[in-house]
Amino acid sequence: MMTITSTTTIAQKAEAENNLPCAFRSLHRVVAEACTQPKANEHFMALRAELAATEDRTSPASEDQNVSVLHYNTRIESLPDNLVTRLLRFKEHESFRLSSEAERDPARWK
Repeated sequence: MMTITSTTTIAQKAEAENNLPCAFRSLHRVVAEACTQPKANEHFMALRAELAATEDRTSPASEDQNVSVLHYNTRIESLPDNLVTRLLRFKEHESFRLSSEAERDPARWK
C-alpha cells in the first residue's frame, strides 16, 4: 500500500491514482461476493454509490493538477520567464497519465 506524502513524486502519485480503479473494483467484487443478494442489500448499494462518488471527487482533482502542470510547463518555456527558469534550472513537471476512462466507470465494476 502506497502512502501519499509531500515528498512523493508526481510519477508515484500518478501510479497510485492509476491503481485506484483497480482497488475499487477489487473491493466491489469482495463486497458483492460477501452479499448473498447484492441488488436487495441496502448497504451494498450505499457502498457502491460511495465508491462512485469517490471516483467523481478524485477525477476533477487530477484534471486540476494537469491544468496547473500545463500552465507551469508553458510558463517556464515562454519568454521572458524562460531566461530565469533556465538560469535556475527549473524542470518540466509530469502530468497525471490516468488509465482508460472505461476503468474509471463504476457501472463497469462487475
